Amino acid sequence: MMRSLKLLLPVLLCAALPASAENAARTKAAKPKPAPAAQLQIPKGAVQVDAATYRFTDEQGRNWIYRRTPFGVARAEERAPSAEETAQKAKMIELTKAVERGDEIHFERPGPFGTYRWQRKKTDLNDIEKAAWERDRTSAGKSNASSSAARASQE
Repeated sequence: MMRSLKLLLPVLLCAALPASAENAARTKAAKPKPAPAAQLQIPKGAVQVDAATYRFTDEQGRNWIYRRTPFGVARAEERAPSAEETAQKAKMIELTKAVERGDEIHFERPGPFGTYRWQRKKTDLNDIEKAAWERDRTSAGKSNASSSAARASQE
């Protein structure tokens, strides 16, 4: 009896295997494939902001930012900065120190893991860097003027 079960079991498994493969093939064929999503394109009339960013206003008057990414074009609605973002930007400007060295500006800002140091060409500055440079340049001009006036009065 046991021997006949041992022989019968592999035969039943072999018979059931093709039936399950046919069912799997039927279910795969029955599922409709979703249509591929249309590729997002940068619309005609978009204004190029930088190398990979474009700005566009649609018929409803909404402003959109289009960016070329390695994965295709991404779109995001342009919005006004919130009060929190504006305060955070002001704090970043306040903490950033700028020193001019030739055609580059060297920056420093305290961070959670120490002082961040970087440098940029004058033509490549972002908004925060421009504001910090202008602030430090005008304050350096005032201090130079006051120190030269002090030296002149001592002489």
